[in-house]
Amino acid sequence: MALTQVSTGGVKDDAITKAKIPANQIEASELADNAVDTNAIANGAVSNAKIVDGAINNAKIVSDAAIAGSKLADNTITTAKVADNAITKAKINAPLNSRNMLINGAMQINQRSNGSLTINSSTGQFPCDRWTARGEGGSKAYTIQQISIASSGQGVRHAIKVTSSQAASVGNFDVFNVRQMIEGYNVQRINLGESGCKSMTLSFTVRSSVAGTHSGAIQNSAQNRSYPFTYTLSANTWTDISITIPPITSGSFNETNGVGLRIVFDMGCGNEFRGTAGQWNSAQDEGATGSVRILETNGATWEVTKVQLEVGSVATDFEYRSFGEELSLCQRYYEENNCTWAGFTAAAQGNGSLQVNYKVTKRATSTLTTKTAASSVQNLTSQNLQDATLDRFIVDTRINSSGYGRFYDLLAASDAEL
Repeated sequence: MALTQVSTGGVKDDAITKAKIPANQIEASELADNAVDTNAIANGAVSNAKIVDGAINNAKIVSDAAIAGSKLADNTITTAKVADNAITKAKINAPLNSRNMLINGAMQINQRSNGSLTINSSTGQFPCDRWTARGEGGSKAYTIQQISIASSGQGVRHAIKVTSSQAASVGNFDVFNVRQMIEGYNVQRINLGESGCKSMTLSFTVRSSVAGTHSGAIQNSAQNRSYPFTYTLSANTWTDISITIPPITSGSFNETNGVGLRIVFDMGCGNEFRGTAGQWNSAQDEGATGSVRILETNGATWEVTKVQLEVGSVATDFEYRSFGEELSLCQRYYEENNCTWAGFTAAAQGNGSLQVNYKVTKRATSTLTTKTAASSVQNLTSQNLQDATLDRFIVDTRINSSGYGRFYDLLAASDAEL
């Protein structure tokens, strides 16, 4: 006999077990609105076979995620079981924004306007904002640059691309990688090194001309705790990768304005900097033992975009940010400013000072450099970028003659990168 209306109050807690419900018996019309409450269902009672396609709609679920995970058998709720527009924000017990602890994961911000860079030095270079390329291994090298992937169907317009410059014989102590260092404030949510540490999930979209098992690692600031990971690629095929990293309850992790975590992609590191994948190791592992080295194949390529690191054991869809929001996040670490000053020198020598306020408060006191020298200045004898704070810096100039109107214009860079 079919049911008409079942309300939560009419069902004893844990009274409905899997054995009590024949397959395909529960239809949306037979449930009163808000009737399905977690207390009325025995653990594991609701399986896929018990639910008619489309039966789960918004009105049938009490708000604030009322169905506990323990009530559902594994793989119970498939797309077909959920009516369109049924899952509202109130039903989801997870944040929908600010999930991604990485910045510029879609590789769209490139304030330095860097093109192709040759990487063969321990000094980091930036193919785009926040992403650093590093190489230590004698004459061996690779190139890296921001590229357009507008016609790839990936939902983003940029990636970074590595190209091997030779078929290298990688030494045991060589280090060639691409990485981003995450500020400590941004990893506090994970509780790293504590008993309450949470899992985290790294996801990214990647392709390479070299098929096989590639690798990378997650490291702490001191690089004495590392989690090497692997991922498998077919040649020249964009692939979505998801890697869940288990909690770590030991070790020291920075949670202020220093390096909290490093996300590393291995391009060709030596055996001394590789370790066992799928576990936390007490070592500086840059990648996994036995994995592909891009540098070992002349002309080999590797491209990546949509890189995301979030709390939890499930990879959610990539978090798209507006261009303005992503730029602002990047400017905490690097910012360029056009510095313009106009005036009149009445004495034989004159000084001019200009305070330049940052658009975004910096992570730390910046290193100041002149990217484009001053223009349209008569008789300029000196110029200095100085007195940087977290919020501004000073441009100081000296001119050696009087009686002229002065116009001063330069492009300054403030670098507070990790």
